[in-house]
Amino acid sequence: MDIAIPQRCKLCSNERLTILDGVKRCSPDLKEFSIRYYLCEKCASVFHDQLDFLPVDYYGSSYFNAPLRIASLSKSLDFILEHIGDVSGLKALDVGCSNGNFMLLLEKSGFGVRGIELSSQGRSEAVSRGLKVYDSLEFIKNDRFQLITFNHVIEHIDRPAEFVAEHIQFLDKECVLYIEVPSIEVLAKGSGSSFSNLYPNHIFHFSENSIYELAKILRCTVVAVQHHNYLNYPSMMCLLRKSTAAEYQASRFSKHLNYENEEIENKVNHIQAQSSDWPHVVIWGCSDDAYQIINRLSPQSREKLILVDSSVEKIGKSLLGHEVRAPTYLKQIDNFIIAIAPTAPRIIQSIKGAAVELVNCKNHSFCNWGNLGSQ
Repeated sequence: MDIAIPQRCKLCSNERLTILDGVKRCSPDLKEFSIRYYLCEKCASVFHDQLDFLPVDYYGSSYFNAPLRIASLSKSLDFILEHIGDVSGLKALDVGCSNGNFMLLLEKSGFGVRGIELSSQGRSEAVSRGLKVYDSLEFIKNDRFQLITFNHVIEHIDRPAEFVAEHIQFLDKECVLYIEVPSIEVLAKGSGSSFSNLYPNHIFHFSENSIYELAKILRCTVVAVQHHNYLNYPSMMCLLRKSTAAEYQASRFSKHLNYENEEIENKVNHIQAQSSDWPHVVIWGCSDDAYQIINRLSPQSREKLILVDSSVEKIGKSLLGHEVRAPTYLKQIDNFIIAIAPTAPRIIQSIKGAAVELVNCKNHSFCNWGNLGSQ
């Protein structure tokens, strides 16, 4: 029977697929399968379309309790802890938790842990160890987690992005998603067994690019990706944050704007505090800095304002109702304090020098910005 060619990538929905070589495999119940692999030209993941190759309970206790498997789980935990730090009071959800070995490691490190496992055999063993493991998200729908892990799970899933998205609705904002998957990038360097590189029970083999595409789909940001051998099988450990790039940048922008506003308010406060005994307040340098300062000055301070700039393009123009004058205008007035709007130290020193030369013996002072700039 001919195999239907998928129309889109099962990860990123891209339509540009390359048909790779087909293979024949024998399933655990001795059925013969013809398996065709496809390469997505966008996300560089490799996947096949034979979804009936393995039963749910294929992996047993001997697999999950193998010493190499336990050692690999410890490596996964170290990778997570390296990027999270203090985990006390945090809650983790281990999706596809099997018999709970990784849950026990997470619990020992300080996490409160829940698990999801479809295999009745694995779930039963985990529950017998005192772990809270369920076969459906329905049982944890009111919980929120700071870490959700998919440790060698989504390579078995037909629609991995949709599967992960279904689970991370329970992940707290700004918290962490851990995904460990087979890596297509280093398969050619595989292990001693010639049959160990393309397990048909893995619907997907992921590239590093696949992980970045998955992150975009999930509206997450990639924190770290590290390649390693999992049971002598080339894999990637990947850490993602649920916060989107847009949310992250919006947060950074907001912090920047708040900082900028604080700086402007500090300048305004300095001017108003130091100008009370002066009949004139000169702002030298008519740029956005001056605009922001003038906008926030009290009416009393604005009445004293004289704007000065050495740029011929600005002289004679108006800024918030105040005419911009040439520096030589300062020769006509007495008793003034100068606030230099630019805060770059070299510019401040240069303007101070020019002002002193212009006014010579005039009664004047320079506004002290405190720690806002060099004096």
